[in-house]
Amino acid sequence: SGSGLGGSIQVHRGEYNLKANNEECVGFGAITGQADIELNYCHIEADFIVGTGVLIGSLKNNADMTICQTSVYYYGFGKKLSVFGTVGGDKATINTKRIGAEIKVTADDSTIFGALNGRSELNLVESALKLENSGRNALLFGGYGSDTVLDLINSDTQATVRSAIGKDTYAPDENIRIVNGRRKIIVNETELERPLIYDFGWKNDDSK
Repeated sequence: SGSGLGGSIQVHRGEYNLKANNEECVGFGAITGQADIELNYCHIEADFIVGTGVLIGSLKNNADMTICQTSVYYYGFGKKLSVFGTVGGDKATINTKRIGAEIKVTADDSTIFGALNGRSELNLVESALKLENSGRNALLFGGYGSDTVLDLINSDTQATVRSAIGKDTYAPDENIRIVNGRRKIIVNETELERPLIYDFGWKNDDSK
């Protein structure tokens, strides 16, 4: 969905089944342009076998997205992949609220949420995330620099990474905030220990 040139994309309802088997592919967003994306009340199933791919975002430019009340089931196999975000852009800003995502990726250079080669701002709220990524440089959150900020709020995160780099993210500890919810992240068969803050008075800016 969307043109290769980028711009604003708003999808407020629907069921989408996407299959791709080619060199470059974007599901929702843009190939060369910036992508500003809003998805609400959608059900997305996608199966990508690609060289370079993005499910939601921009392949070569910046991506800004808000995804609410949406379920995503994705299998990706390739060389360079970002599921939500960008492969070649400088920045990805990702806000989710009440999404369910079941993601399985096999790609040497890959991340599930963020800019593979840029800054990532991730605000994942009230979301159920079941994530799996395998590859030499596979990540879950953000890209290969330390310029990633991650908020996991009131979410249930179950994730597995198998890689040579042995990380789920390059974000420094001070840039990671996990509030309420549950999280179990396993990297190369070892469970990560990260502080979990319990704050039941916490409210999102959009607390309606």
